[in-house]
Amino acid sequence: EHRRADACIARAGALLDAAQAHDYEKATRDFDAKMRSALTVAQFQQAWESLAQFGTFTARGQSHPGSHEVYVVVTIPLVFEKANLYAQVSCGSDGRIAGFYVKPLQLPAQ
Repeated sequence: EHRRADACIARAGALLDAAQAHDYEKATRDFDAKMRSALTVAQFQQAWESLAQFGTFTARGQSHPGSHEVYVVVTIPLVFEKANLYAQVSCGSDGRIAGFYVKPLQLPAQ
């Protein structure tokens, strides 16, 4: 289980590295077949580039692995100039990326 989590963290990091470098083919190459049909390279590019609305990307936080059903789920904070978001990457039992999304980070009320 620990090896699967490490592998998913590595794939999530590679996806984000490639997306930041605007290499969308490389960013999506570890998608499984279902994910590839649900989110094409062009759709991924459009979604990633839409994050520019939050300003300049400034930092990526520590990866946090977890699990949900048969998936390893990695959550990674993304710090932009105008907002804090997080990416969530899910990896299936074959190690391929089965899910990806970016959402605003909701901080607990004080």
